[in-house]
Amino acid sequence: MTKKEPNHIESLVHNLTSFVETRVELAKLQVGEQAAYIISKALIFIALIAILSLFFLFATIALGYFLNALLDSRYLGFVIIAGTYLLFGVILIWKQKAISATLMNYFYKFIETMEDEIDG
Repeated sequence: MTKKEPNHIESLVHNLTSFVETRVELAKLQVGEQAAYIISKALIFIALIAILSLFFLFATIALGYFLNALLDSRYLGFVIIAGTYLLFGVILIWKQKAISATLMNYFYKFIETMEDEIDG
């Protein structure tokens, strides 16, 4: 064997090591990008839910006062609203499995869409 052959092997090992390190670094960057994308979508979703919840809360209070004025009562409007929410709650409990399956399918499709956006 000549002296040049070990240099080729060392060069090959060095190139292979560099390639593996580069691939690992690329994988880290891709995972970081995906995590940042998912976190940003989640934060926007949470903010949207918070804003819509506040809107719904104040709209409910306003509707209660409106019904009170309409019915010339101090509390009957709020009782009607509370009864409506109670009815919705009972229906939600009654249809819990069907609603859960529908939501699971929706979130599964949402996650697939997010993966396609990240990959594409």
